[in-house]
Amino acid sequence: MKASKSKQKSSAPPSAPPHTFSAIAGARPPNPSLLVDLAQLGIGKEGQVKLEILCHALNKELAAVTPPQVQLVTIRWTAKGNLVITGGLATTPHMLQLAAPHISISLPHLLSLPTNSSPPQPRPNTKWSKILINGVPTGTSNERSPLTPDECHAALAASNPSYATLSIMQKPSWVRPPSSYLPGAVSSLSVEFEDPDGGKLKVILAE
Repeated sequence: MKASKSKQKSSAPPSAPPHTFSAIAGARPPNPSLLVDLAQLGIGKEGQVKLEILCHALNKELAAVTPPQVQLVTIRWTAKGNLVITGGLATTPHMLQLAAPHISISLPHLLSLPTNSSPPQPRPNTKWSKILINGVPTGTSNERSPLTPDECHAALAASNPSYATLSIMQKPSWVRPPSSYLPGAVSSLSVEFEDPDGGKLKVILAE
């Protein structure tokens, strides 16, 4: 009798492992979010509004002006002093982008920003990629300083069709202080661009 019960137990199919939160979260795409560039204002930790208060205030204002209603679930400060504003599960990237102008209008008085500063412009918080372009003539001579980021950007866009299609987030900048270059110097440029899935970086490197 005991042996029979033991045999029945050993032949029973193993139970399926329970779904864990980490497994579910890993399979779900991240909630859409906006990045608000405030680093240039130099808001110190002492001037940073409590995030739960800021999130509640923005949700209250958004509920009154945005159809369909956009619900924010979290706001956080980055190490550089920028804000990342994240929408709820029912909020699509398009809905959050439609709410961005209202967030821009609300933030100055909620954060007590200087009255002479322009309203911050929230933008989609997408992944950036960075490339380093080596062996670039700086254009430095006795008559002029190295090429500016705008000049480098225009030259790259004119000579490289793939570069011209990128959403540049940080224009080409020299890896060393421009004042350190001597006439005829060659150096490297650093460029950052939007690249949500890393595909654009692969194309650029392949070319």
